[in-house]
Amino acid sequence: MSQMNPLQQPIQVDLSKLKTVICSCGKLFFEPVQSYKVVPSIYSPTGKPQLVAMNYFRCIECGSVYSPEDILTESSKLVTSN
Repeated sequence: MSQMNPLQQPIQVDLSKLKTVICSCGKLFFEPVQSYKVVPSIYSPTGKPQLVAMNYFRCIECGSVYSPEDILTESSKLVTSN
């Protein structure tokens, strides 16, 4: 049986009060996409080349692709108040 860490309290958030991510084209629907990087064998813990997935979000309307950092930076124009 797993026990919850007493320091990790479940939080309840009113989603209607959170900021919304909107693409620069004005649309708000995105799909997850990935690109991949190759880790050379000299850096890999297994001694063999490995792939690392890089996660991004693509606007389903205009196709613009954003990294999580693009969206979460303080100066991002992609996040608006509700």
